[in-house]
Amino acid sequence: MPHKLKVEVSLYIYEKRYRVIKFFKSASCSFISWICPLLKPNTFDENQYIYSEGEDIHCIFFLLKGQSCFVLPSYNNMPYINITEGGHLGIIDIVGSIQQADEDMDNWMDNKELLKRQFTIEAKT
Repeated sequence: MPHKLKVEVSLYIYEKRYRVIKFFKSASCSFISWICPLLKPNTFDENQYIYSEGEDIHCIFFLLKGQSCFVLPSYNNMPYINITEGGHLGIIDIVGSIQQADEDMDNWMDNKELLKRQFTIEAKT
């Protein structure tokens, strides 16, 4: 099948997914048609943890329906960051867990600003 036709078919099939997710708003059609078939649906019950502090995070979660939040378990699960439909979670946690595995927490905090600048510089070029 020609590449352009594959892209168009994939965009048609996965339109309900990528139209809702804010992460894909500025993505190219080729990227969307490549990534959408790789996404796996998952359902979580109300008040169920998606992941907990200290776990290795190896997934990015895109929220198609409902809402989620980061909570503080030691304060009766008080929410402090809300994730709404179309939002995502896990990206910062993946980067953080990689850094924490290689360095102790103090070093990681010192290098966090450097890491931010590297991403900013790469994004501008």
